[in-house]
Amino acid sequence: MPGAHSDEPYNDITIVIYSTPNLPFDCGTSFWQHRPTGLTNPATVADAKRLKVKLIDLQLQLEKESKQRKKWLEIDRLVYRFSRMLASPSRAFHSATKHYGKRNTTMADNIKQIELGLIGVPLN
Repeated sequence: MPGAHSDEPYNDITIVIYSTPNLPFDCGTSFWQHRPTGLTNPATVADAKRLKVKLIDLQLQLEKESKQRKKWLEIDRLVYRFSRMLASPSRAFHSATKHYGKRNTTMADNIKQIELGLIGVPLN
């Protein structure tokens, strides 16, 4: 699973525009809840107090478990559709539902391949 994360600043809006034609619908964006803590946003001091842990320990747990699929519950999903725009609170835990492109390449390489029409292998 691509890692669940949030964007900064937390009090902003993140905008994603799906700009690659002909990708599968399951290459959209998923929103997540951390199962062990119930969090859907980055940990706060109040969350740490409620869970009776140090804030830094809670933050480290979320980071460590960000790619462990069993630790997360998908609570919403926007499927991929070319030219669609997604706007969501930056603080919300989210990830790509599924990556698409060649393995072991940089994002810039994938963008170049998309522009040239070379991408066609989904990443699992």
